[in-house]
Amino acid sequence: SAGLRTPSRHHSRGNTDRPRQHHNRRTASSGDMERHPQLRGWVVADAGGGIGVGRAIQNLNRTGDVKVVALDDLPEQLEQIQSGLVDSTAGTKPHAQGYWAVVNLWQHHLGAPAIERIDTGIRVHMGVASP
Repeated sequence: SAGLRTPSRHHSRGNTDRPRQHHNRRTASSGDMERHPQLRGWVVADAGGGIGVGRAIQNLNRTGDVKVVALDDLPEQLEQIQSGLVDSTAGTKPHAQGYWAVVNLWQHHLGAPAIERIDTGIRVHMGVASP
């Protein structure tokens, strides 16, 4: 089918900040797009996957032909949005998530009730819409 494909099944292992991981994502994404030229969109569910998909789109000269919705706001991902390789991403504020996890564990250690809901916020970054 020509619908959306979630590449995270290939790419959710290991540290997403390592260049090798981005290379592997680009290779898998390029291969998927070459095998399925009718593919018109990606929804990426991990921090570095959108970067790899963006690189694959650029390498295959498919900018504007394939839509990408990514996750997290790594600097290269934001550059890809500005250049039009990637359409949007949502930044999940990982530092706030870590901070509140530690605070909640500390409160639990002290015998205080657990915080039931913590809203760490989210940032949405979108590129310029096509006419």
